[in-house]
Amino acid sequence: MIARLDENYADDKKGKRPAAPRERNSFINSGKVHLDEGIKVLKTGDTRGALMHLHISDKILSGITSSSAQTGRMHLDEGIKVLKTGDIKGALMHLHISDKILGGGGYSG
Repeated sequence: MIARLDENYADDKKGKRPAAPRERNSFINSGKVHLDEGIKVLKTGDTRGALMHLHISDKILSGITSSSAQTGRMHLDEGIKVLKTGDIKGALMHLHISDKILGGGGYSG
């Protein structure tokens, strides 16, 4: 199960409470890990493996409502859409932009 987190609240046993910035950052970091892995796997030519990581990243980031995370997610979504058409170069362009917006530089090359 992939946890969801909106920008203002996190679930706990007693209901809703304000989410700490560290919790939001950990969700963004988790999403970035899969984005970075998707980029690395795509560079090896494994489109299917890349899509698996990219979809996980997209689901994690869907729970973050900050404008920067949403902009990064928009490029992630565009990268997924372009990749499904077979345009690896175009997909990588969007994925690199997404990675940079989300705190970038995690991928190599």
